[in-house]
Amino acid sequence: MIDVSNTPIRDRVLEVLGSCDKPATVDYVRYNAKICWSSAKTALLELSLEGKVEATRTTAGWLFQLKSKEGSV
Repeated sequence: MIDVSNTPIRDRVLEVLGSCDKPATVDYVRYNAKICWSSAKTALLELSLEGKVEATRTTAGWLFQLKSKEGSV
């Protein structure tokens, strides 16, 4: 079993999301981070629970983006 709390995987996922202007799918993150789909989805959902990533459930699946810094003064 792959340990997705592994920082290199999480760092790559955050890097991919940081380079996106729009919300990304699990498959987009998987492809660009060069990791397997299940590791990408698990890392994204864990980052969402930690509050680092916004997750939105749509009819087409999950979409993820980095939390916006709007509202901070």
